[in-house]
Amino acid sequence: MEYSTIYRGNHTGSSASPPSLLESALALAAEGWPVFPCRADKKPIFKGGFKLASTDPTVIRQAFTHPPAQLIGVPTGPASGVDVLDLDPRHGSDAWKAANSHLLPETRVHMTMNGGEHWLFRHAPGIRNDQSGRIGVGVDVRGEGGYAIFPSSAGYRVISDAEIAEWPPELLALARKPPKAATSERSTAKPKQQPDQLKEKRYQGFVGKLLDKSAANHGFDAQSGTYVDMLKAGIIDPAKVVRLALQGAASVAGLLITTEAMIADKPQGDTSTMPGGGMDGSGF
Repeated sequence: MEYSTIYRGNHTGSSASPPSLLESALALAAEGWPVFPCRADKKPIFKGGFKLASTDPTVIRQAFTHPPAQLIGVPTGPASGVDVLDLDPRHGSDAWKAANSHLLPETRVHMTMNGGEHWLFRHAPGIRNDQSGRIGVGVDVRGEGGYAIFPSSAGYRVISDAEIAEWPPELLALARKPPKAATSERSTAKPKQQPDQLKEKRYQGFVGKLLDKSAANHGFDAQSGTYVDMLKAGIIDPAKVVRLALQGAASVAGLLITTEAMIADKPQGDTSTMPGGGMDGSGF
C-alpha cells in the first residue's frame, strides 16, 4: 500500500488546504486501506467498530457523513496487512526509544495528536493487540484485534513516508505474546469429584467410623454435616441419658402397675349394662 494521495500536513510544506475527512477516507480506501469512522475520543461510532471497515466508496460516504465522525480508523493485523508500534511519550516511551533506537529500522511513521508516534510494520503472524506495556513503559502494539487512527485525521500527520518495513527479528520477538502456561496447570489439577462420588466417599467414611471400635462415641452431626465425637460435642449428655432412662423406666413401671390394678379391679358377677336414657321404647 502506498500513500500517494494522503495529505501530509506540514511534512511536505505544501500550502494546499487539507482535504475533508471524507476525501481523506476515500483516498485511503483507493489505496487499499479499509477505513471506518471514529469519534473525537478515538472510539468507533458504529457498533462493530473496526470489523466494519471497508474500501467500498458507497459504504464510506454513508459512514463518514454521520456528524460524530471526526477521525479515520484503520484496522491493524491481517485486515490491513500492517501492525503498529505505538510510542506514547506521556507514559514514558521517550526513555525506551532512546535506549532501543538501534532496534527501529527506517519505516513509515505517523505523528499522533498527543505527540506520540505510530511506527508501521508489515503484519507478522502472532502479532496481536497488546497494551500491557510488556515491551516497555509507554510502548504498545497494535496488531490483530486492534486499530489505529490514520492521517489526515485531525492532529495526525506523516513524519516519515518511507516504505513500510518488516518487523526486525529482535523487536518481533518482543512484540509477540508468549504462549499461555495454563495448560500445564490444568494437567496437574485434581479432577473435580461428582456429587455421586462425594456421597459414596461420605458413606464409606461413616461406615468406617461405625466399624471402628475405638470410635464408639462417633456419629453424624446433622447441624454441621460432619462426623464428630458426640460426647465431646455435647450431642450426647450422659447425665441426661441416665435421667431419660430412669424416667422411661418409671413410666413403664407405672403403666404396669395401672394395668395390674385394672385386672385386679375387674368386676365379677352380673355384667348387664345400664339401659340408656329416655323412655322405654322411644327413639330419636
